[in-house]
Amino acid sequence: KPRLPSLNDPEVTKQETGYDISLSWEDIGEGNLYSVYLKDMATDIEIEETTSENEITVSSLKIGRYEWQIKRKNSLGQESDLSTPQEIEAGIFTKYYGGSADDRAKQIIPSNSGGYIVLATTKSPEISATAGSLADDWIFKVDEQGEMVWQYISSSNHGDRFRSIIESTDGSIYAVGYDRESSKGLALKLTSSGAKEWETLNNTSQSSYLAFRQVIEFNNTIYALSEEWESGSKSVNNLYVITKEDGAVSDPIEIPAPAIPDLKSISVYELLVTSSGNLIIAGTVNTIEGEYFVGTGAFVLEVDSNLDVIMTWNNVNEYLHYGVGDVKELSNGRYVVLGVAMHGGNIAISEIESNGTNYRSYVSDNEMYGDQRIAVGDNGNFYGVFSQDGDTLTFMSFNSNLMIDEQTDFLDFGEYANPVSTIKNEDDSFTFVINESHNDNFHNDIVILKRGMDNPASW
Repeated sequence: KPRLPSLNDPEVTKQETGYDISLSWEDIGEGNLYSVYLKDMATDIEIEETTSENEITVSSLKIGRYEWQIKRKNSLGQESDLSTPQEIEAGIFTKYYGGSADDRAKQIIPSNSGGYIVLATTKSPEISATAGSLADDWIFKVDEQGEMVWQYISSSNHGDRFRSIIESTDGSIYAVGYDRESSKGLALKLTSSGAKEWETLNNTSQSSYLAFRQVIEFNNTIYALSEEWESGSKSVNNLYVITKEDGAVSDPIEIPAPAIPDLKSISVYELLVTSSGNLIIAGTVNTIEGEYFVGTGAFVLEVDSNLDVIMTWNNVNEYLHYGVGDVKELSNGRYVVLGVAMHGGNIAISEIESNGTNYRSYVSDNEMYGDQRIAVGDNGNFYGVFSQDGDTLTFMSFNSNLMIDEQTDFLDFGEYANPVSTIKNEDDSFTFVINESHNDNFHNDIVILKRGMDNPASW
């Protein structure tokens, strides 16, 4: 039989209409015909093309996993065997980041210029020469195929410091957090290529402890959400303006409290800029009667650029939410509040109308909540990845009626896996960030996976 040509690595190119896959092989000479087979692994649909050249390009393919094979017919009409199947990933990937020690992702955001920006920590000497028993901050960008574009390392004598990042409309990156040495809020600005422009501490507050827990861009202004308290007092939350040019921090701006009778305490956990340009403030509250706490629940405020309240909602006394970890605006105008349930650490979800009336609520049976971020779809639906018993991850799709449309156990990482965030991309694919643990949680790797929405084989 004629020998097979050696195969070259496929080339995958993203186009507006999908993905182009270019296949090529060794040029054996004239007088040969090649039958090329490309199979979609999700549907088993196979494309067959015949050519006398030593390359072909198949265009406008959907995101997913494929296999290709080739067969040669020589000038005498003799056919070779079919080549061994070679796998191709079009628009999907699984990438590991980190080194020999403990590396963990905290947050991932899509970049305006394509790809993703990750806020993480590292203890690996391969990543940071100053890392050790205390972690360094690690901010890095990857492209749409998960390849590293740039990275920024911040080292402190007191461990990692940053908690939240955003990419501004001009491409600059802002991170905020807590400096343990000074007990003050901390802010950092990077250029779009990951170079430091400035780093600053909050010197305007008189609180003995102040941490910045989230950063947002609202009304073309950078705001940091604080958590602060004096010794022996209850914690409070404020907003601070951070000047883009030099990192100067404003005096504290008081956050309006929800109008709830017998309000004892309020904790703000999440800020969200709405599609109409308003600001959502979400968190939990406790109410008191006499000397005793009698009610706990979640709350949501919508405020305008002057921080005047437009809408308010709470579910105090329903004993549904113990904590709030994420809030999103759905495509149908409702808001979804995600957090941990009152009992058992399960997922608690409340969906509310834009006017502040309650729509529906949901508490999971087995899935646990651990501050994961969810992704919003196009039809009032949303998606998330949650953990079952530590080592099984389940992908959950909720429809506009807050009912589960799909639930798939798509990955088993073996020892322990902690999902961090889900992103729905413009091409209807998903990007997931997961911390995979080894050695009883003392060594984690950061895993970023991109998968197709309608391609079950790619899970």
